[in-house]
Amino acid sequence: RLARGLIEGLRIVLPLALTIGVGYMIVLDVIDVAERDGLGAGMAALTLAGLLYGVGCFVFVVLLKWLLIGRYRPHAAPMWSLFVWLSEAVTNLYESIAVPNFVNFLRGTPFLPPVLRLMGCHIGKNVLMDTTDMTEFDCVTIGDGSVLNAWSGPQTHLFEDRVMKIGRVHIGAGAMLGTRTTVLYDSQVGDGA
Repeated sequence: RLARGLIEGLRIVLPLALTIGVGYMIVLDVIDVAERDGLGAGMAALTLAGLLYGVGCFVFVVLLKWLLIGRYRPHAAPMWSLFVWLSEAVTNLYESIAVPNFVNFLRGTPFLPPVLRLMGCHIGKNVLMDTTDMTEFDCVTIGDGSVLNAWSGPQTHLFEDRVMKIGRVHIGAGAMLGTRTTVLYDSQVGDGA
């Protein structure tokens, strides 16, 4: 109970505390730059700080994912296990600081697949992704030339009878997922589908 309370507490407090703390420090620094060097320099400093903050959030989540989870593999774990708590914490941080501050801005660009590969996704060449909806990254395979439209994605886990069940999702080459389409775990979308 103590371990779960600590992890859940961090999951609730850490994203907002990080955003407020870093945001406050950025504002103080940018105000100094703007007062000293003018409004243009202040805007440039704010732009750079925002970019560095977004990239920093993503790097923080990547490091936590690899340190706390390692590589996701298909398996089942009870909701009250340390693995599930840590996995949910990583997912929460990904969705609350990495996605809104960095990853979301890469949707629909050729830069999103390489970023998601850093999290463990297996993504082929020339894949168009207008979604960031991933959780157990290592269990996702997306073939060459596939298209994942807005808010679609592979759902690599479900909670069933208080058990987290993780499986692989394979999206074949040249496949297309429609907007808001969800592919459940242990599923395969064929080539060209």
